Amino acid sequence: MPSPPQSSASGSTIGVANPAHSPKPPVHLTTRPEPRPGSPDSVLNDSSDALADITDDVVNTARVNHIDVDDESGSSAETDDARDESDEGDEEEDEAEGVFDVRICDSPALTGSSRHVTPPEPNTLAPSLKPHPFLPGVYILDVPSLRLDGPCYRSCCVPNATREWLRSSSKKTPLLTPALVPGGDPVAVFGVPEQSAVSVAGFETCVETEKMWVKLGGVKNNAVKAAFKTAGFRVLKETEKAGESVSEASAARDEANVLPTKPQNFNVSWNGDLRKSDFAALTQHQRVNHFPGTWELGRKDKLGKNVAKARRRRPDDFDIHPKSFLLPKDLEEWRSDRARDNNNVYIVKPPASSRGRGVRMLKPDETSSIEKKKVLIQRYIKHPHLLDGYKYDLRVYVVVTSIDPLKVFLYKEGLVRLATEKYTENGTDLSKRCMHLTNYSVNVKKKEFTMGASAVGEDDVGFKRSVSSLRRKFEAENLDWHRVWVGVKDIVTKTMVSVEGAMNARHKREIPSSARNACYELFGFDIMLDQHLKPWLIEVNTGPSLSAPTNLDQHIKHKMVSNLFNLVGIAPYDKNKARQRRYARLTGVPTTATTRVSVSASSGLRPPSVSRLTSVETQRGQKNPHKFSSRPNTPAPETKAVNCFPSKRDARSLRGLDFSKYAMEALPQVIRDAEGELCRQGEFERCFPTDDPTTNTKYLDLFETTRYDNALLCAWEGYKARLRNGGNFTSGDLRPSRV
Repeated sequence: MPSPPQSSASGSTIGVANPAHSPKPPVHLTTRPEPRPGSPDSVLNDSSDALADITDDVVNTARVNHIDVDDESGSSAETDDARDESDEGDEEEDEAEGVFDVRICDSPALTGSSRHVTPPEPNTLAPSLKPHPFLPGVYILDVPSLRLDGPCYRSCCVPNATREWLRSSSKKTPLLTPALVPGGDPVAVFGVPEQSAVSVAGFETCVETEKMWVKLGGVKNNAVKAAFKTAGFRVLKETEKAGESVSEASAARDEANVLPTKPQNFNVSWNGDLRKSDFAALTQHQRVNHFPGTWELGRKDKLGKNVAKARRRRPDDFDIHPKSFLLPKDLEEWRSDRARDNNNVYIVKPPASSRGRGVRMLKPDETSSIEKKKVLIQRYIKHPHLLDGYKYDLRVYVVVTSIDPLKVFLYKEGLVRLATEKYTENGTDLSKRCMHLTNYSVNVKKKEFTMGASAVGEDDVGFKRSVSSLRRKFEAENLDWHRVWVGVKDIVTKTMVSVEGAMNARHKREIPSSARNACYELFGFDIMLDQHLKPWLIEVNTGPSLSAPTNLDQHIKHKMVSNLFNLVGIAPYDKNKARQRRYARLTGVPTTATTRVSVSASSGLRPPSVSRLTSVETQRGQKNPHKFSSRPNTPAPETKAVNCFPSKRDARSLRGLDFSKYAMEALPQVIRDAEGELCRQGEFERCFPTDDPTTNTKYLDLFETTRYDNALLCAWEGYKARLRNGGNFTSGDLRPSRV
């Protein structure tokens, strides 16, 4: 059995194992550990999951005993006209929650007291607001427990975590931020345990008339359930149990604080299957976790086709994905590729599959027999960069919050997944599947698979590691990690640009115009480095696995999910207030319902004169300057005249536009929404638009179609760059209009 790989670098590989620091013999665990009552990740308070948990136990037991179980019920993001897209790179049930069927490296460096961590004090987990460095009236949200290096209250780091870290009260009251941007909405805060949410200056709890509901469908993994439960959301139930009377169902709902499903009832959903009718029923206050047409990314054949199309337009810019051929359609092109270079090696993949199923190396004697099959043939990266002599890839998490304008975020942490057989003889032995494939689902079945027991301190041993551990090793060995990470962000952006046209068309066709901000989506990008440290896109998963069979998975994924929901921004909703806001918009007459809570004067972050914000719009849809009032029921004082932003939607009109002429609240909603996301991005970083004007110009030139909102955000980022660099910014520029 090969020893667990250790981290250190030498030549084209990083590291040679040091016998002096070899870990103790690994412990092989095959039983499901007892859930800790106080763990927010176990979600034991949610009785509605009992049946699902029992089902999971049966599936998990079968997996441990190598029994075939049909677990293909994961999310598919289908639409009515795309039933064949049902497995578009979706791996949601990849890892059974809580199953430790791996060998755990028991490092002597982390025994004793380091395994028994004292829970962090609630005051160290309390969220806070800080003023934006150069945009007056804008505030940045900081949640300590969601920082990569911040304190962790979860059971991955605190084995003796208790129930107090969950919001166990029947009166669930989400904590709300104030409006972080003038004219913005308060949104729920994720990643804050109950005790840490008490009496936080500048924040307030959601009122009873604006209860916040989450609709869960498809795979209800613990990372998502724990995030919503800790945040204080109520779970929306879709249907009554079979055979249950209407009165019994109603009583059960009242007791469990749930509602029957209606399109207008939920604030946010986490679904696996959305149809055209689901998209058509969306309203402006709802957020759903899929875009129409995501198979343009998730299906391997579609992804290859879209990237190839972009490569034909810009060959050098879109050289990000190994060339692929869909047989039998591309048979002649594949034959020509083989004839040009006899040394090419190919890998066979089903067009729509995940978790490594059906993936194998193509042997030379199979070329004739495979030509008649409907499969995807892809050039194989023969000379990958190696980690301790093993092939590896990166799983990074990407969030798209909007298609038009395109807004793409990359999480700063991820997973490094190693093959369990050393990459010997330049990979010439094509029969060794676990030497060539890095999929966790494939390699975890091998008895050689090991990984560190602790999420912190042991994230750099075994066959699954953190991206942070890889970064540390690169830096320790004087390898240019910054260039690698910039390359990863470049791949993410260009991949989204390559599918933007097709997804944008479906988005405009299927999403109501009033709900243009309703969709968001999490993707899992698989990236591989070659021997020159050039990143390559391998595939994209539309339903990346969020289950946490190990402490490392839990530590990374649960933090990432809470950061994700903060970034998306889920606002409370009151139908009466929404109706009054609509009346104000149509008539131009302000009402008390148009008031939006801003940063509290008691927090000391804003003068009392701007503690309330009132929005007024004309019948033409042009936004007049917002008016501030210290009390929502008193007439707002008169404001000084503020320039209205140009209404002409022409990208050429943005050249030389001076944003300093306009108050922040007079800027287009697109800009204010984007700034709100940046204020809540946490450990995500935005890949597009970037904060570098030169890079934005390069990316804008890659789009197949020039879109005004993309150009607008890039122009705004150019203006912000001048402010950062000490440009023509003055104290009177870009400030909220005041008395």
